[in-house]
Amino acid sequence: MVNELAPRPHNSGHYTIEACNISQFEAHIRSICGLPIPPITQEKPAVMRNLLGTDLTLARNLLKDHPEWHFHDYGKAEIRPQRKMGHVTVLGDDIDELLKSTAMLKGEN
Repeated sequence: MVNELAPRPHNSGHYTIEACNISQFEAHIRSICGLPIPPITQEKPAVMRNLLGTDLTLARNLLKDHPEWHFHDYGKAEIRPQRKMGHVTVLGDDIDELLKSTAMLKGEN
């Protein structure tokens, strides 16, 4: 079953910024420009959490306690419930630990 097709970088692939040798954004630009795309590999296990609504504020407040988080704020002017405001990606060797370390962020993976 296909849920969605997007002819652009997609939110579900934002983890590639930190976890892969080439991000989805670089691969997209390479494709548009007709440049070769080398094999894409995931360098480390990763968990990405969307920051929905006020989760953005929560994540900002927790950053000092989580230096391992890669925090991305989309810069949207208005916070609304369920609106994607940013995301956090965390890398490590144990997915269960990564999930636990970001569990307080309620956004969808």
